[in-house]
Amino acid sequence: MQKPRQKRFLYKGYGVALAATFTKPHSEYLEAQAPVSLPGTGGSSSAVVENFHFRNIVSFRRACSHATGAHNSESGAFNTLVTTHIEGFNILGVLTADRIVARLASKHFIDPPKGTNQIPDPSFPTLGSHIDNLRIAGHKIGLTLDLGPLSEWDTYAKALDGCHKRGTGYRLAGPTIITSIFSKVETDLPHDGNRIDFPEFGSIYLGELYMDADERRLTMIRFELGCSYAGSGSGGDVGGNGQPVPPDH
Repeated sequence: MQKPRQKRFLYKGYGVALAATFTKPHSEYLEAQAPVSLPGTGGSSSAVVENFHFRNIVSFRRACSHATGAHNSESGAFNTLVTTHIEGFNILGVLTADRIVARLASKHFIDPPKGTNQIPDPSFPTLGSHIDNLRIAGHKIGLTLDLGPLSEWDTYAKALDGCHKRGTGYRLAGPTIITSIFSKVETDLPHDGNRIDFPEFGSIYLGELYMDADERRLTMIRFELGCSYAGSGSGGDVGGNGQPVPPDH
């Protein structure tokens, strides 16, 4: 018997523990480590990599990524969760971190929840993301998490309103809001907002968050090397959204 045509939800969730492109001393790619991606129908995706070393440039002890997408029949919500977790992260012995965790959850509705007549805006909290014991050339980096982008600004409307009220700490690229999950970076190294510069090494960007109406992307550490080793890459990168699609015709 053929099922009646109905609306359905198209899941989207992805995560990568580490990836990079280098131009010096060799032009080469560091392929994505512990990548995960959800199919449109949801489900689960996992990956683990242990004791990784790339040409004595980047290493970690263990990295794992996980993505899930499932429908909650009681609330009517379509939920997605993507996480990456890196232990023992090291770049050239200069940047080190005991643990890097990136976490992005999302909740979508394709029909109004029970007892209501309006479909809520998509919700995207990043609460649970953090970096433990980050050091650059032995300098301890103090990081203060920002509950605005982490949890309070879970919808795009709240994020836009929250940023406008603050007036600083964000920028716009068209409709995309670019900010950081860290409200304060404390270090005696040269820095500007969430960016830290170290001579003969490069620049490090912390907790970058890109927010659109229907999608978010979080990168916990992005590095731009500019020394004997040149290139760019990221550690702890997660993103996703999801969208309803009309019934099949």
